[in-house]
Amino acid sequence: LDATNVIDNPALTIITPISFDHMEYLGETIAKIAYEKAGILKPDSKCVISWQPEEALKIILDRCMEVDSEAFVFGRHWDFERTTSGFKFKTPSSVIDLPNPSLVGIHQYINAATAVAAVKSLKQFKVSDENISYGLQNTPWQARMEKINRGVLQSKLPNGWELWVDGAHNTGGAQMIAAHIQNQWTDKPTYLINGRTGNRDVA
Repeated sequence: LDATNVIDNPALTIITPISFDHMEYLGETIAKIAYEKAGILKPDSKCVISWQPEEALKIILDRCMEVDSEAFVFGRHWDFERTTSGFKFKTPSSVIDLPNPSLVGIHQYINAATAVAAVKSLKQFKVSDENISYGLQNTPWQARMEKINRGVLQSKLPNGWELWVDGAHNTGGAQMIAAHIQNQWTDKPTYLINGRTGNRDVA
């Protein structure tokens, strides 16, 4: 079961969107991977569940019932909606207007909304909407859709060129990069330099 599962009594657990990854350990189907990921669930601990393939969601929810973990599920208990200036985080009882996340990529909206769902689930902490907005706008993540703005490589780029680095290492990550390129970088050609370890499915 989940290798990050080292805390006996967590305040909260979170399961982000499941994709094909570490299949040599987790299994070769989404269902098997979801079963392993659901190992993080603990009794009497709430679990924030982000967007999932339907087969993964069923397994996670079944495990929640088995261990008596309260599920806070995307599309059922919380949701988000893109706006011109950011996004709205929505629950049945409230709507919060939030800014665009500082992290680049359309996938960062579901990641940001998942983080907000987690913060809102931690009732023992008083985190204001202003604090959440600040956090979303000031989160760095090296080598995740990171534009290189300094150093030797940047200094040698021709005028008008940009260099971006991303450590995506599974199908879901690759799809998100492709979506960003297709939707955001339409005004210039994109050249991909792709390095992989030998056990990755390059195709």
